[in-house]
Order: sequence, then structure tokens, then C-alpha cells
Amino acid sequence: MTTLTDFLLFFSSDNAVNGALVLLGTLLGLPYVYLQYKANPKFWIASALNALPFVYVNFVQGNFATAALFFYYLVVALQAIFFKKEEVTDEGVFVIYRTPHRKLLPLLLISALIFLMIYVFLTNIHALLGSSWLGISVATPQNPLIDAAATALSCTGMWLISRKYMENWIVWIVVNVGYVAMYVAQANFFWAALFMLYLVMSFVGWAEWRKLHHQQQAVA
Repeated sequence: MTTLTDFLLFFSSDNAVNGALVLLGTLLGLPYVYLQYKANPKFWIASALNALPFVYVNFVQGNFATAALFFYYLVVALQAIFFKKEEVTDEGVFVIYRTPHRKLLPLLLISALIFLMIYVFLTNIHALLGSSWLGISVATPQNPLIDAAATALSCTGMWLISRKYMENWIVWIVVNVGYVAMYVAQANFFWAALFMLYLVMSFVGWAEWRKLHHQQQAVA
């Protein structure tokens, strides 16, 4: 989708499934970001459900890195739900930590490496996959640079949040700016609005997690 007309056609009877999944992803995004902001362990359930429509719609729109990213979100969420015992306070929220300084440079380097790998893949997608994959047409990536950068940083953000490091919110601020730009460029206005909400909540979440961390440190 690149124009308003394309956006409206995405919801036509011929594209009913796509339109329904865009709306579903928008609605599921609301409890997802709220529970993340509240540091509530139920966030992982919302994360798993929220990932499903994003995988498919991003794939058919040619955002292959973002589609793979949301599949990664799904795997991490299922792991947290079924195989990991979360550390929570008596109030039922995550125990929050600061990211150790020694991990900052490795995270930056790994993020840069992931970005380069994804960008090379996206710019050579048709040579690698052809015109279709698993029966689904392989679209030409519309915004490979933003798609690769936002995906790489999102992997870092999800790693940080899986370890309850409050700095995950700083990463999400950058990521959400990228996704707002990408979805506006593709005329996917529902998800552009959703990620604008995510952007606002990233600032609010950063403040909330800092407050919770200070409160937990005072009690410890």
C-alpha cells in the first residue's frame, strides 16, 4: 500500500482477510502496550496474540524483516508463558533492572550486525526466494532500510524487555519512530496510528519503569 486508494482497497471484499487482520492487530495492540507499561506479566499473553496478525500482514506487504520479527516476538512470548518463571514483586509486577554498562557496546555491535544482515537479505529478496514462497507472492520491499533498522533494534528491545531492563523503552522510542514513518509511507494508517500510540507510551513507559525500579530499590 502506498496511497489512500491502496489503503481503502486493502479493506475491499477481495482483501477481507487482510483488512480484518489489520483491524485485529490494531485492537490487540492496545492491551499489549498497556500491560507492558504496567510491567504486568500478562503482557506476554498479549504479546503472543498481538504478533499473529502482524506476521501475515507485514509479509504480504513486503515488510519481510518485520514479519520475521513478529514471529520472533511470538516465540519469545510463548517461551515466557510456558517455560520461564517470571520474577515478580508482591504487587504482581516485573522486578525491573538497569542494563549493565558492560552490555551496552556488545548490544550496539550486535544490533548493527543484525541490521546489515537483514538489509542485504531484503535488497536481494527475489534472488533468494523468487517470486513466491509457501504459495504467497513475494512483494518487492518498499522500505528496506527502515524495515531492517527497526527490526534489528526491535530484536534488541525484546531482548532487553525479556530481562526486564528498563532501557528497553529508549530502544522502543527509536523503533516506533521508524515504524510510524514506514506505515505512513505504505498508507497503512491504522498501524501508523497504533505505532504513534506506541511512541507516546514509550515515553510514558520509560518514566513508569524508572519509578517502579526506584520503588523496588527503596524496599530492597
